[in-house]
Amino acid sequence: MGIAEWGVADPAGLPPDPAHKNWKSDAGPNSGKHLMSYGVGGVGISHADQGELRDFIHVVAGTDLVPSEHRDALLRLAVPAVYKKSVGVYDQLRAAGVCASKQFDNDLKGEKFNHFNVSHRKKYCNDYANASLQASDWRIFRTWMRVALRTRLGQERLIAQWMKDYWFKSLERVPGGAGQIEEVLVNVRVRNSFPAVADAAPKRAASDLKGRIQRELDAYAAFSPKTLRRRCGIMLRPVVLYRHFAGEPQLTGIRCPQ
Repeated sequence: MGIAEWGVADPAGLPPDPAHKNWKSDAGPNSGKHLMSYGVGGVGISHADQGELRDFIHVVAGTDLVPSEHRDALLRLAVPAVYKKSVGVYDQLRAAGVCASKQFDNDLKGEKFNHFNVSHRKKYCNDYANASLQASDWRIFRTWMRVALRTRLGQERLIAQWMKDYWFKSLERVPGGAGQIEEVLVNVRVRNSFPAVADAAPKRAASDLKGRIQRELDAYAAFSPKTLRRRCGIMLRPVVLYRHFAGEPQLTGIRCPQ
């Protein structure tokens, strides 16, 4: 919730939303970062978009999900030399499709592609255009990513990737004891944006549970005050829900910038 900025469809019985939005999503249905996302930003809950995405392409191509006649075309998209090094793999693939003069509305299995189009189109296409990729590459990619993300194998692979890259690293660095999980729930959001800041935050002084949360927010603020101003309440949502379902009293006095 804190990273993907999800909301709650039915907030009845929940404590007040720390983001003051009655638990509504802050991102909207087209934002990505969910189990079956492949149309914007990256693939799956881990938002795989670079090296981990190439690894995932290899995994998918090695299953019987992909017919033999499409396997080579998909595996080509895992070759590092195909991509410009300065920008992400995922966005180069997406630009090849959505910036093309002739686009494919359906994937290779006849499924309609219903994801929203690119905002700031001219800049996006200028930033990510890659002459080595065509609209047909985006069609190949989105077809087999969608198929893979509708299997347990595909979802578990990307969930495990996210746990490895973010959750376990935060769990290792945040001190144990009372309040560890609450702090990890915030630290992992910091890590998603600024890993070095997340590593340093638990080294700040904290005398109680509230202080543990506050040091995470303060570390984030020191690095990007504008971003924290927008995200602070969202970052606290998992903490509020965790304590609610654990039957613990809610924390008070945590400061979010105005």
